[in-house]
Amino acid sequence: MLLTLVSVLMPVYNAEKYLKETIDSILRQTFTDFELLIINDGSSDGSEDIILSCYDKRIRYKKNPTNLKLIETLNKGIELSSGKYIIRMDADDVSLPQRLQKQVDFMEKHPDVGVCGSWFEIFGKEKKIIKYPEKDEDIRIMMLYQTPFCHPAVVIRKEILLQHNIRFSPDFIHAEDYEMWVRLMGLTRFANIQEVLLLYRLHESSVSFSNKAVQKANTLKTIRLLFQKIGMSVEPDDDEIFRNIAYGVFKTDKNYILKAKILLESLLNAKDCFRYLPEKELKEFVFSKWFHLCYNTTSLGLWVWNVFRQSEIVKIKENNFSILLKLYIRAVFKL
Repeated sequence: MLLTLVSVLMPVYNAEKYLKETIDSILRQTFTDFELLIINDGSSDGSEDIILSCYDKRIRYKKNPTNLKLIETLNKGIELSSGKYIIRMDADDVSLPQRLQKQVDFMEKHPDVGVCGSWFEIFGKEKKIIKYPEKDEDIRIMMLYQTPFCHPAVVIRKEILLQHNIRFSPDFIHAEDYEMWVRLMGLTRFANIQEVLLLYRLHESSVSFSNKAVQKANTLKTIRLLFQKIGMSVEPDDDEIFRNIAYGVFKTDKNYILKAKILLESLLNAKDCFRYLPEKELKEFVFSKWFHLCYNTTSLGLWVWNVFRQSEIVKIKENNFSILLKLYIRAVFKL
């Protein structure tokens, strides 16, 4: 039953150091029609005392009998939530005062959007602003090689999850959000609000520090899942090679360049490619990655130029004489 417009879902595990600040950042939101669903996942520190000291009728407190871990706790939260929208929050981050209002306003105005994130600002061990693309088309292109959302900065339309029985998968720990977005690709649209709405605390216990290897492995597994979804056959290590290409990793290695060519052409020719990915933006992405790879490996000489001009990818640009000439000159002089 829908009891409120928003459920803020916040799992807590041994988070006493920052928990009070996090809870306060939600309770002080300019938007007030929400429940703060806090699920204590078997904390052994003072987290429970902090939660119980926060007197506010909007707080719903649940306690797991044992430590179920994050993914099972998140899925439990989806079942327990009573809101039309689920807004994610981690127990060590800070939501800016207008976050809920801006995300709810956006979702109410865009009923075709099932997931909406925002920019976020990292603070703690370093400080910088991370910006994600705004439009669904650009978000889908980014999804080819990384998650296009900051998980604790998203709002999810709960109805989408219930209608299609979608929950976070324990097989993709530390990349469980990315994998969920991939499964949602054919079911809804995506967006990112173009301003910072969350302060993301970076510290020694953050996933980015403590679980890098597992996160990377499951990120690559998610890329493989996306390839399979669009009907693209993949071989071992294709996911990692493609991710390197997407991030602009250049290698003056003929086998690497030929593999890049095969992967990019296979992407364009995948049978369900344009069912999930926007044609115009995908072609621009593929051409850009292929050109920059070849442009930065012209020390291999005219071999690179010939591989570039003989590829299917070069046909994407109809008037490509100037591009071919630029690459030819670099290749001749092995720049």
